[in-house]
Amino acid sequence: MRRNTEADFWARMNQDGPTQPHMTTPCREWNGGRFQSGYGRFNRRSGSLYAHRIAWEFVNGPIPGGLDVLHRCDNRACVFADADPAKSHLFLGTNDDNMADMVAKGRQARGERHVSRTHPERVPRGERHGSRTHPERLARGERSGSRLHPERLKRGEEQWAAKLTEAKIVELRTLYADGGMRQVDLAERFGVTQGIVSKIVRGVLWRHVPADLRAGGNRSG
Repeated sequence: MRRNTEADFWARMNQDGPTQPHMTTPCREWNGGRFQSGYGRFNRRSGSLYAHRIAWEFVNGPIPGGLDVLHRCDNRACVFADADPAKSHLFLGTNDDNMADMVAKGRQARGERHVSRTHPERVPRGERHGSRTHPERLARGERSGSRLHPERLKRGEEQWAAKLTEAKIVELRTLYADGGMRQVDLAERFGVTQGIVSKIVRGVLWRHVPADLRAGGNRSG
């Protein structure tokens, strides 16, 4: 007998789940196994899958790349998918959409309410961390955000912890290029380390400053 078919999936759904305060229809909760995070777990030969994602695919088809299945009802166990967006408790969105929805509804847990405090055993660490269990999901090389969206990177004085400004970088490089000050003296003057000064005069740091403002050479002091 073939198991874990679509009919088997819907048989594990509770039609009369709780009604969330901001919803007009009750949730349809998953009665099968659940992940520690609270999301429903649907087991297939290929492995354990998120039940709410499977529900969406059964009703609406494949999930487009780069999108997640989010809960309008904020009930992680809910698998109420409907082809009519006005009825469905699930909707497609990006991770940014999920964060914005969370903030708008005040769902973000802070301090003692954060999962790291309330359930420290659920926080994946060491060999359980995502970087170990799914290294293929890490964005590296050409897939990294710095390559895909270089315009989003904060440079120079745009960074919150920046001690220097472009004007100070020009001044530092000029003083170094004129040969009047050593790197250690420049470091003390501008409140940074000698290593930082070395990278600035070599153009390793603050590379976005026009090349003609960079000092040449590399003299240690």
